[in-house]
Amino acid sequence: MQHKFTGKFFLISLLLFFISFVSTQAQSTSLYFEDQQVEPGSMVNIDLRVSDFENMLGMQFSVNWNPQVLSFQNVEDFGMEDITLEANFGLDSAIVGRLGFLWIDNSLSGVALPDSSVLFSIKFMVIGDPNATCDIVFSDTPTLIELSDDEGVIEADLVSGLITVAEPNSVFNAPNHVKVIDCYPNPFSTRTTLEFQMTNADYLTIAIKDVKGKVVHEQKDYFQPGKHQIVFNKELFPTAGIFFCELVSSEFKDSQKLIRLND
Repeated sequence: MQHKFTGKFFLISLLLFFISFVSTQAQSTSLYFEDQQVEPGSMVNIDLRVSDFENMLGMQFSVNWNPQVLSFQNVEDFGMEDITLEANFGLDSAIVGRLGFLWIDNSLSGVALPDSSVLFSIKFMVIGDPNATCDIVFSDTPTLIELSDDEGVIEADLVSGLITVAEPNSVFNAPNHVKVIDCYPNPFSTRTTLEFQMTNADYLTIAIKDVKGKVVHEQKDYFQPGKHQIVFNKELFPTAGIFFCELVSSEFKDSQKLIRLND
């Protein structure tokens, strides 16, 4: 599969090189899996989402995972009409935790998707023991990583996701303890407001992390029951891009994606 995918995509990339001379001003396209907690024995869908997905002409990459924690079932919820399971995915190695993907816009007109759109979703059976973890990562096996837009081959942020198998009947993303109502505006340029509601009084650690997991801001406070608002100014975010706001206590963890735009 690798030779088939890579060879076909190489010709498209070569054509784009001669047309555009590979512009050095590449867009900051992001493909990302969000962290997720799952229950043993359950069926789960792990979404691959996109951001700054503009004028895209082609993609190829692999997704890898630990098959002792997650058992592959299917790929579904395609975000573009021309994606099909038969034409765009290499499933030969899915049983051992490797999935290949190739897509080309044959019209060469460029495709755009709204931020947070699902490109596709991988369906798994959770077979790992409680407290097991599994990274959903991008790799060059079995299909080499390469993305192109209408200006040529681009560098993209490819963000792995961490899947954690919870203890049976454990509490996670616990709406009975905390409920994130909204982050608004989102995307934002100057500031965004996190609004959440606490059922019981508790200590919370609120951290903002970049796509590589680096903490760029953290605060710890005691919150009474009821609604609360926290304003995050742009100065807390070192650059424009995708960030994650995590709310963590001894009983739960919740996460919200934030997108800071250029000024």
